[in-house]
Amino acid sequence: MAQHLWQTFLMVRMCEVCRAAQTERQEGWTPSISPICPGDDEDGGGRRLRPRPYVPSGSPLSLEDA
Repeated sequence: MAQHLWQTFLMVRMCEVCRAAQTERQEGWTPSISPICPGDDEDGGGRRLRPRPYVPSGSPLSLEDA
C-alpha cells in the first residue's frame, strides 16, 4: 500500500507526494486522513510535477505505517 511521506515542521507535517497537511494536537494529528496516500500509485496518479527539494541528512522525513 502507498504511504504518506511526511516532512515535519514544528507542529505541522505535510506529505511530500500528495501535499496533505496535518497539525499536531494533544490528541494526535488533525485533521484525520487516510494512511494511504492517494498520489503514490504505480500508474502516476497525482504526483508533484516538480522535483523533490534537496533534503539534508538528519531532516525530519518519516514514513507512517498504513
